[in-house]
Amino acid sequence: MAKLMDRSAKALLEISEINGTLAADLEQAIKIRDALDRPDVQGFLKDARVPSLAKHQLINKVFTDQLPWYWQSFLYQMIRDNLSCRLCQY
Repeated sequence: MAKLMDRSAKALLEISEINGTLAADLEQAIKIRDALDRPDVQGFLKDARVPSLAKHQLINKVFTDQLPWYWQSFLYQMIRDNLSCRLCQY
């Protein structure tokens, strides 16, 4: 799992460097962290009984038109790989 997180972080960093958006992407990462830091959101994402579709809908509701495609893809990938509980740890 640590390798997956490292690969994802490297991929996000590479995209930021290519796009020249490193500072903006760091701000986005902080906004994501702050939004996911709420206890109600954490409980929802960590609950294995909550379907992935509902978790996707939450991401859409919270971040629609606020995140670049690569951040949304990263969040969806974490949900798809049953790692959404890890989103709340960072």
